Order: sequence, then C-alpha cells, then structure tokens
Amino acid sequence: MCCQQLPSSLFPFLPKWPVESSFGVYALLLPFDSIAALGEGMEGPTITRLFGIAAAAVLLLAASMDRRIVRPPQAAVWWGLFTLWGAISALWALDSAMVLERLPTSIGLFLVYLAAVSVRLTERELSNVCYLVIIGGAFAAAYSIYAYSQGIVFAETTGRASLIVGDRETDPNQFATTLLLPLTLAIGGAMNARSRLRRVMFIGALIVIATSLYLTMSRGTLVALIVISANLSGAKRCQLARLGANCGDCHSDCGDAGVILRAG
Repeated sequence: MCCQQLPSSLFPFLPKWPVESSFGVYALLLPFDSIAALGEGMEGPTITRLFGIAAAAVLLLAASMDRRIVRPPQAAVWWGLFTLWGAISALWALDSAMVLERLPTSIGLFLVYLAAVSVRLTERELSNVCYLVIIGGAFAAAYSIYAYSQGIVFAETTGRASLIVGDRETDPNQFATTLLLPLTLAIGGAMNARSRLRRVMFIGALIVIATSLYLTMSRGTLVALIVISANLSGAKRCQLARLGANCGDCHSDCGDAGVILRAG
C-alpha cells in the first residue's frame, strides 16, 4: 500500500491501520469531549476537536495515496447547507456569542463527516471503527458509574451521573446523547454476533452503557432509546420476513423439482 510511505516512526499504527488510528481513535475519544478542554475549566478548544481535524486530514491523505477517494453522497451537501444555515443564524440570534462559540465545533464535525464519507472504507475497517466506538462509550460509561458510586454527581443536588473530572463536568443530557451510538452498535453487535465470546462482550458493553444511561436520568435519551428499539425491532422483523420468504421460495422450488422428478 502506498500509505506505508508515511512516517511510521511517528505514527506506528498509521501505515497498517490508517482509518482505525485516525478516525477510529477520534470516535473512541468523542464521549470525553466535554472534559478534554485545553484551557482552564471548560474554556478553550478540546483535545478531541483538534484530534478530529487532524484525523480528517490524515484520513484524506492516506486515502488519496491509496486512491480511495470517492465522491461524497448527496446527504453531505444538505449537511453542509445545514451547517451554513446555523452559522448565518448568528446574525439574528438572541445570544450571538453562544452561536459563535459553538460554531467551530459544528464546522469541525462537518469536516470530519465529509472526510469520512469521501473515503472508500473496507468492511473490516468499518467494523473496527464500530468496535472503537463501543469501547470508548463503555469506558466513559464505566467511569461515570464508578464516580456515581463514590458520590460524585452532577451539580451535587441533582443526583445524576455524568462524566466528571475535577472541576470539569459534562451535562448529563449531553453525556447521555454521546452514549446513544455506542449503545446502538452494541445492541446490533449482540444481535448479529456469530461467536459466543463476541456476543458476551457486546452484551457486557451494552449492560455498562445502559446502566450509565439510566443513572444520567435523561428523559430525552429515554425517548431516543424507545425510537432506537422500535427501529431495531422493525429491522429484525424485516430480516426475518425476508428469510421466511426466501425459505418459502426455496421450499416451492424444491416442491416443483420433486414433481418433475416424480413425473420423470
């Protein structure tokens, strides 16, 4: 591969796993974004934001060297227009300072998304990124559960679990939102795992993340979980229906073949 020409002494995992060591690690660190500010307290850019920009650049560089750049889908155009509309809304917002403060994060996320959808990923690379997402969510959830067991809660009077380190704390609703994707991937992994060991690992991560979500007491996340469960249930029913239809077609074909053989 051409990407093996990259400086392996500085990035030992990059030549062999360019997607996992850039975009995957960014996805793993995403639940810790709120407590990873470089300034005092919660001020300043976060490590994950800077790493996300670097990951997008590395991903595009490695993909271009391997000729894996593809045309972004139509959805990228709509997300770009949505981000642009959010930036323009600062002109009439009641609190323009808040819009401008959140704008770099929105632009950074869009650039990372644009880089990810502009690269042709293999099935293994996509699976490894999903594993890293689940691992990151499980570690963040496990830490929040441990902190909650030690009496460390959000705003002291709420009794809600969150990601809290020193004087830095994440809003429980925001923290719960970051755990939705790892939870969904863990559910999908548990439903489709082919080996017993993988199923046990997915279920373990699912229990840890679900427990943390329960301790955050986020009502919005509860509604999101209902929607996700309904979507996964519907997808599973469709899969079983297609399997049944295929089995019915196979049974019909076998019956027709039996009639032909008997006639012969």
